[in-house]
This record gives sequence, structure tokens and C-alpha cells, in this order.
Amino acid sequence: MNHINFLKKTESFLLEKKLDQNLVNLLETFIKESDDLSLFRINPYYFAKDHSLSENQSIDLFLYSAKAGIFFMEWLLLCPRCGDPVKNFNKLLHVQNQYHCEFCRRDYQTYIDDSIKISFTIHPDIRKISFHDPLNLTIEDYQYKYLFSREGKIPGLGNKFTVFFRNRERFLKFIEPGETIEADLVAEKGFLEGNDLFHHVDFLIQVKEDSKNDTNEIKAIFENDQLTVNQYEIKPGNYKFEIINKSNLKIPFSVYQLDEDFLTSKFNIEFDPYLTAKSLLNNKTFRDIFKGEDIVGASGLSIKDVTLLFTDLKGSTSLYERIGDLKAFSLVQQHFDEVAQVIVRNSGVLIKTIGDAIMASFLNPYDAMKASIEMLEAIENFNQRQHNKEIILKIGIHSGSSIAVTLNERIDYFGQIVNIAARVQGVAEGEEICFTREIFNFPNVDELVQNGKLEMEEHLLKGLSKEIPIYKFSMN
Repeated sequence: MNHINFLKKTESFLLEKKLDQNLVNLLETFIKESDDLSLFRINPYYFAKDHSLSENQSIDLFLYSAKAGIFFMEWLLLCPRCGDPVKNFNKLLHVQNQYHCEFCRRDYQTYIDDSIKISFTIHPDIRKISFHDPLNLTIEDYQYKYLFSREGKIPGLGNKFTVFFRNRERFLKFIEPGETIEADLVAEKGFLEGNDLFHHVDFLIQVKEDSKNDTNEIKAIFENDQLTVNQYEIKPGNYKFEIINKSNLKIPFSVYQLDEDFLTSKFNIEFDPYLTAKSLLNNKTFRDIFKGEDIVGASGLSIKDVTLLFTDLKGSTSLYERIGDLKAFSLVQQHFDEVAQVIVRNSGVLIKTIGDAIMASFLNPYDAMKASIEMLEAIENFNQRQHNKEIILKIGIHSGSSIAVTLNERIDYFGQIVNIAARVQGVAEGEEICFTREIFNFPNVDELVQNGKLEMEEHLLKGLSKEIPIYKFSMN
């Protein structure tokens, strides 16, 4: 199949998912008329800006299209120092909790917040593009368009980080099987790093004034999936560089001049916005159409900052006794539906129900606080429809670091943040929201609570060694 038959194969699926016909037409035109690079590792935020769409429209469009087989979705582990997608996976389940950048020679912890970039590439059955066969690209396109992230920028300057590499480039060529290439290299103080990032081999030569090495030649040999070099320390100066490919493989080879603090600096680059695992896991469309794929591996993944919300019902035991199990159960289930709608409307995710309680996650404290207030309003309206105030909600919110794990084939969270959030909820009275300083200090949260009653009390929560401030908010 090719893009000429695109609509015939996929239009009904996309329209069935209630995507606007204009969006489907836009996608067809995009696939037919775009150059190859535009169809490779697409950033939905770039697409939204270029086509005057909302970010949610763009993300939904690519998620549904990936489900339909128009694009394949990649989970890319980005190096924060150079922007190289050092590992790519087709599911979150396969993402590792640690990874290594060969170019930067650094190990990193995987964070759901920003380590993982989700992108979309046209499926070869829809349209074949040059980036499906990276070793048949030009060496410049391979190195600077296929390898390194387009979102990476030089801090403070706004230039794409590939500019940095081009300025430091000393050698860049494809080496054919059995080929030997000679070139002139200029070495400055710092390091010369040689890389074949496709086959995961490299070398590092230190360049320093007091080196006792008087050679003017550098020889590198690729053989048996190994790369060896005859020098590991040289003086600044001009050198004859020879690279010999003794294998039957085509290798993309580069040499870059790097600074003296290359191995020790804390330097990280800036990134344009990209779709993160954290955002996707809080996306209703993803959770709906990729059910079973929102799970992590057995060891879990770290998250720097997540906001957790717990609700519970005041007096639920007496409710069951007063009106009977069947009617009480029905009311509790209906209240779950009311609260779940509010969670989704505020970019949250319902993690699980626990008896009469709910646990939900949000991208930030503002969304969680806004959802909490709307929950109280929704339950008040719900009670009015029942002509009785049977459901009385209590809410607790806390934010912090956590571990994302998989329980019962769904994502869940583990760690002290979970314990604190649940115990903060335990402090709340009926129709009250309790939350920690981390929530109150988040931008614009104070505006949300300015029209109600707000108090602050010190509480010693179980598991903590000292009291912490708990804010208590009610609508009346």
C-alpha cells in the first residue's frame, strides 16, 4: 500500500474515532506532500504549531493514526547532554530504567518526566522514506538529521545543537567494507572522540601539551565489531588520520574535537517541547486506545515530580447501614463516574479505586487543585439530583518524586509521596480539600483558593519524623 490509497484504508477508522474530516484531510495532504524528513520522528507540538492546531488535537491525531498503522510510535531515550536518542523502543514496557550515551560517555537514570521522547514516523507500508534506511542516507543527513534530536538547542543561544557538532567536526564519512581512508586532522587541547554510533564503537584520545607522545599519525581499525586506535594521548597539532575498515560492514564514522572538561562538566542542552512519557501517561486518548501498553517493566521507572490526589467518603459505613448495601453501592459507583469525569477534564488519570476511595495522578498541582474544587461542585450537584446529601467527599493532594510501577496490568505509583498524599486526605473533613506546601506554592494555586475558607495547621503524619504544614480548604 502507498499514500495514494491512504484514505481508502484509514479514513473510516479515523472518522469512527470522531476525528474531524478536516483533520483527516490535513493528514492526507501532509503525508502526500511533505519531504522525507518531515515524516520522520514527528514532534506533535511542532505539527500543531505549523498547522494551527491545539496540542491536544495534534497528539490525538497521531495517536489514532499510530493505532491505525499509518505511523509507528517510538519511545526514545534522549541524552540530556547531546540530544542523541541513544535507545529506541516500540513500547513503554521495554524502556530501561538506566541508559548510557556512548558519545557523552555518561550513564543516566531514566525519568518519566523528561528522559523519554515519543515521536511518530510514517509506516513504510504507507510511504517509504529515506530515513527508513539510515545507512543509505548521505553521511550528513545520517549524522545530523537521523542521529541527533531536532529539539536540542544550545543553552542561551537558541541555535540547534547540531551547530555545535558541525563546528567541532574533524572527520565525517561512510567507510565502505574493506575501504581505507586517509585525512588530515587538527587536534586542539581537550579530546578527539571517534564514533560509529550505528555499531556502538568509539575511541577517545586525550590532547594535552605535556604529552610525551611525538607521533604525527593516528590509525584506527574497525574489525570484528571492535574499533581500535594506536594512540590514546597526543599533543596539540596536525595529524595524518587513517581509518581502515576490515569488516564487511558499512560504517558511519565521525571524529569531533571536544573540550578539556568533556568528561567532568555538568553541561546539559535545552530542548524545545516534546511529547514525554509523563504527558502521554496522563493522556486519555492514549490510555483508551493503547490499553495494556501503559505499563512499565518489572523494575519500574523513576518520576521526578507527580501530583497525586486521594478522595474518600465521610461516613460511608453509616451510609451502607442507613440506606442498605444495594442502594449505597449504586450511589458510590455513580459518584465514581462523576469524579472520574472531572479528573479527565483536568488532564488527570484515574489510577484506581480502593473501596469507596479514588487515587488519581496529575501533571501538576494546579490541575489537581482545580479538579478537587470541581469535584466538590460536581458532588454537590449530584446530591441535589438525589434530593439527599448522602455523598460527602474528602480530598487530599501531595506532589513529589515517585516510582512508576505496574500493578494488576496498570500503571501505579510507589513511594513516600503515595503515603503522604493518602494521609493528607485522612486529615480532611467532609467537603474539604487538604494539601501540602508543595501544592500551595505551585504557580496560581493561591488564586484557585481565594474565594473559599483556607486554614493552615501543623500535623504529624504517620511515617514522618516531624510535623508538616497542611492547608485545609472548603468552599463555604
